[in-house]
Amino acid sequence: MRISNIDETFLDFPDNKDISLIVFMPGCDHNCKDCQNPELQNSDNGKLFTIEEAVREIEKQAMRSRTDKIVLSGGDPLSFYNIDNTIRLLDKLKGFDICIYTGYDIDYVKENHIKNFKFIKCGIYDETKAVKSYKDSNGIQFASTNQKLYDSNYNLLSKEGYYKF
Repeated sequence: MRISNIDETFLDFPDNKDISLIVFMPGCDHNCKDCQNPELQNSDNGKLFTIEEAVREIEKQAMRSRTDKIVLSGGDPLSFYNIDNTIRLLDKLKGFDICIYTGYDIDYVKENHIKNFKFIKCGIYDETKAVKSYKDSNGIQFASTNQKLYDSNYNLLSKEGYYKF
């Protein structure tokens, strides 16, 4: 699997108190206009890891950052390029609260039996529904109002791209 970068973030995990790691996985075929990370559309960007190496690196950085929260982003962790490795990674990352950012809808998530996550944000970035994304003590606003946040039981948690804590 390829990982472009692992960094700390406060803005991307849907809670109002914790720092999380954000793992950028290259490879995306949505080609959203005004993509936030166009360099990550190319699946060849980033460093090549085995699943075991990726787990060790994520665990090491999580310990350093003192967090048990992880955001899988990209690119798209559920793209054709990444989905098999993402499923394997989710099976191995035990003891973490994981949020996945994907451009696919919840039906795609269900059809592919994605599990072992706490949250999943679904929906492509739609420039016609774009809003200023932000996070404050009350909630998190995603970049476009069509994006939806679900829990691990596929319950819809957000409305119009906004999740209230």
